[in-house]
Amino acid sequence: MAYAGSQDVIDYESGYPYQDMKLDANIVTDLTASYRFYENERIGALTLRGEIQNLFDEDSAYVKEFPIPGRGFYAGLRWEY
Repeated sequence: MAYAGSQDVIDYESGYPYQDMKLDANIVTDLTASYRFYENERIGALTLRGEIQNLFDEDSAYVKEFPIPGRGFYAGLRWEY
């Protein structure tokens, strides 16, 4: 979970004289899980991993005009020997 508090920024796109604006506070939640499903002394271990970034599909930006990506799904397999 990542929290970004509200920020006072200068809106350079509004033209001169530049306007002050406030970006709202936001919370972005990620979820990660892993499961080691095979382990052998000679071959090694296999771990399955899954991740969801921006779990609740929060529509926000840490920097004005640069929004964070929407919800993303990732999966992986790790081999340790």
